[in-house]
Amino acid sequence: MWIALLTALRIPYAVIPPPRWRARVGLAAHPKGTEKKVLKQAVRLAACRRFPAVPINLEHADAVMLAVAAALEHGLDDRRSA
Repeated sequence: MWIALLTALRIPYAVIPPPRWRARVGLAAHPKGTEKKVLKQAVRLAACRRFPAVPINLEHADAVMLAVAAALEHGLDDRRSA
């Protein structure tokens, strides 16, 4: 539904598979057999390390790190030295 809506409105988008954005932010790939909650905790921990002053819950951690990956992909990383 979202892809159809974006296409109809001619809004550019990209579908980024989890292994790509996880690698971009320095997270390991999904090892087979690892519980989903363990993987999500690792993402949350990475998000909390990146934004220590912001309380990030488990439900939002993927979205935060996906946004970080997009910023890195497009050269918008705020950690670059001036």
